[in-house]
Amino acid sequence: MTFTFPAAQVDPELNAGSTAPAFVLHQVDVAYKFTPLIPGTVFNVLLLTFPNCDANGICVLHRQSVMRGM
Repeated sequence: MTFTFPAAQVDPELNAGSTAPAFVLHQVDVAYKFTPLIPGTVFNVLLLTFPNCDANGICVLHRQSVMRGM
């Protein structure tokens, strides 16, 4: 299973002249890939209900944090 990070975001608020973003966005993306601690088909069937798990039982958790800077 591979994970692709999303593209960096741009601040939607423009400066007074509407020529450039008014702020800079600082963005941190973290992705953690793991396999279950207890191997076995019974547990892997439960993991398939988790949205970011594949048929092999490998899962990816992704978190993103965005903060405005001046």
